Amino acid sequence: MKFEDSMKRLDEILESLKSEEISLNDSVKLYKEGVELHEKMVKEINSLKNEVEVINREMGDMVKEDLLDIYG
Repeated sequence: MKFEDSMKRLDEILESLKSEEISLNDSVKLYKEGVELHEKMVKEINSLKNEVEVINREMGDMVKEDLLDIYG
């Protein structure tokens, strides 16, 4: 499931949990699904954050090399 789809589903779960007509058992099932989605989304965000940090380090090294070539 795409991150955006997970966000949409999480919003749907939250709206369902706000309903006064939902049973206790269904509430627990939805809560569990929401927690699992949240954990998956946090992992994906952390993975992407690490990827961006690697790119920034690599680009930073390239910029340093370019600066050394120019002013070196």
